[in-house]
Amino acid sequence: MTSIRKNKLQDAMNAVREVFYDAIECRIRYSGRSYATIASEMGCSEQLVFQVGRLRKCSRNSQHSSTVQEEDNNVKQ
Repeated sequence: MTSIRKNKLQDAMNAVREVFYDAIECRIRYSGRSYATIASEMGCSEQLVFQVGRLRKCSRNSQHSSTVQEEDNNVKQ
């Protein structure tokens, strides 16, 4: 494989990875679900969800998180 072809492939893989990380970041910030639940939804490990949160400096609003969990519990009942 030529170096130009390797670079194109690497660039494409990086672009896919960034889109995947963006999706994880959105779920961390706005869904209020646990890392384990997010990992299950995304088909990845809980450790990866944690790493993306740390890399992207995601913080959760505890009030938002508890409200979403209450809504999820009401839907399940």
